[in-house]
Amino acid sequence: MPPLGPNSGGHINIFRFISGLERRGFDCRVIISNDGTLTEEKIASDVLERRINDWYCRFDGRAMYIDDDVPPAHFSIATGWQSAYSVKQYRGSPIKCYFIQDFEPWFYPTSSESSFADETYRFGFTGITAGSWLAQKLTSEYRMRCHALGFSYDRELYQPTLRRDPANLNVFCYVRPETPRRGWETTALALNELHKRRPDVNIILAGGHVDGASLPFPALVTGSLKQQELPDLYSQCDCGLVISFSNLSLLPLELMACGVPVVSNTGPNVEWLLNRDIAKLSRPDPSSIGKALVDVFEMSPQQRMAWSDKVRQFAHRTSWEREIDTLARLLEDMSTPVVPGSPQLAVAGL
Repeated sequence: MPPLGPNSGGHINIFRFISGLERRGFDCRVIISNDGTLTEEKIASDVLERRINDWYCRFDGRAMYIDDDVPPAHFSIATGWQSAYSVKQYRGSPIKCYFIQDFEPWFYPTSSESSFADETYRFGFTGITAGSWLAQKLTSEYRMRCHALGFSYDRELYQPTLRRDPANLNVFCYVRPETPRRGWETTALALNELHKRRPDVNIILAGGHVDGASLPFPALVTGSLKQQELPDLYSQCDCGLVISFSNLSLLPLELMACGVPVVSNTGPNVEWLLNRDIAKLSRPDPSSIGKALVDVFEMSPQQRMAWSDKVRQFAHRTSWEREIDTLARLLEDMSTPVVPGSPQLAVAGL
């Protein structure tokens, strides 16, 4: 995997599955593969392992760097396009997989980097994808064998808390201007449309850096928050706006687990999980999204409360433990020799 970072959502999700596999009897090792962002000197394995436990979740395995003496394993699993090149060259595993959380060529303009990322889907690895949209895209466009895992949320963390002033109308918006695929410009224009038509709605922005003074509408800008602070913030809001121009993030389910309905954009990259029965989906242009937000605040309090109950129930039906079980069974099946005439493992989610 890429070098560790304390606030990396991608790493948090990777280690969620690693920890789950350890609980199911798998011996897991973490190999840090320099993706060009590693500026510090190599640190000792025990320090790496302590950071993993402090930043993400419990990890009982070993951590090392790609140029260390990496022992052989039944499986080697890439977790990003840079590490896919390391896995391709590694000769210590008979089975090579690729844990894919998003379509990474879209992270860049058309360039060498986008081409490098694109090429990794032709390495012949077995794809383990975050959601069925990625599995379908990679299977149809790259003839890659893929197995889809679903999304869920941290049940101990994301729960509704007391709404302190229910008379206030609040919209939460996740913003990351530094990440183009999260659509900050579209988001800002849509929120401006909402403010023009419903100036009584308070706008709350969290995530990346935004200069509140430069916005054409008033907003509470919280910046980056600790995960433990999020459930209470979400619970003060009537809806959440989450734009995704690549694969959906975990945020919509985390909002819904707190009883907060979601407004998002249409597209197969979103609608593999969200649908119009549980979410307000709009074409990805500012005017349409702004109107969708206005429609939410035109609902009666009773309608919004019923919607809140529905989305909370939807989130509750998901389960990380179920998805980790699916991954464990997949790996066990892949490691079992195929008996001639026996049925082959189907592509999950397709």
